[in-house]
Amino acid sequence: MSKQLTASRFKELASACLQRSCRALSSEGYVDIQKLCAGFGAEIVFRPLLCEGLIGRRNSNESPWIVAVDSETFPEEALFDSSHRLSNRLRNTIAHELVHILSFRLEELGIDIPQALKGMPNKDIVAALETETESLSPLMLLPTSALNELKNVHSIDGIVDFCVRKRVSTQVFIQRLNLLARTGEILNCPILKNCIIGICDSNRFRPWPMYYRSDDNLIPAFVHDLLEKKIVHITSHFESWDSKDSLPSYSAMLNVGTDRNRNGALRAGRLFVQRRKRSQKLFYVSIRPCN
Repeated sequence: MSKQLTASRFKELASACLQRSCRALSSEGYVDIQKLCAGFGAEIVFRPLLCEGLIGRRNSNESPWIVAVDSETFPEEALFDSSHRLSNRLRNTIAHELVHILSFRLEELGIDIPQALKGMPNKDIVAALETETESLSPLMLLPTSALNELKNVHSIDGIVDFCVRKRVSTQVFIQRLNLLARTGEILNCPILKNCIIGICDSNRFRPWPMYYRSDDNLIPAFVHDLLEKKIVHITSHFESWDSKDSLPSYSAMLNVGTDRNRNGALRAGRLFVQRRKRSQKLFYVSIRPCN
């Protein structure tokens, strides 16, 4: 289905998400997920489901919305214990369901229903918009004010610490960065310039999620390959890479260019990888002009 939301309407919807997430910030700087739910008039309940989460309406004077979470996937303590291994995943599941509520409330938010959808039954309008609105869930967990703290972050360890403090996974963090171009937010954070941020395993870069930015719009050839879902081995571009992660960083000369001319120039690249025992790790590649 073609996109139903214009760029301006998407920004309006994104703004609604950011306003709510900002109002739900705790004194410690992370989004309080229960406070976020309250802002939507929603209550979290745990019960056996056939999926991780869903939303429902109430026909009573209580909270008009229910965010139901699968009790067989998520123990209730994950909602209150940030150290629980499923805490971030649960928070993202809840945020994902809250975004769907917005599809029911476009007019209330002052956002015009797209012309192509006018006259359709409400349930059909919601179904048509859900695919586009569900990509907004990272906005619920990382408002602009939180991202602005990245101006004081200068390393991959700082990024990991930021994610821990904000109670989001590194995957959600990367997805949030990729929304910057669509929301129109402007951040003055050097760590987010001339770089690639993504996920890797012991020997390969993963194609998703991935964030990349370059001042001259020239990006490494391996990023083009990843965008095409090709398998990219780390050692093909950083020959000194050691899967045991024995070095703090790995340097290489990288071919950079456009999609049509992927080897148009050379740049100095430096790879940093999150130090953790799990198979999937955050990676950060800085790109600089050759000396």
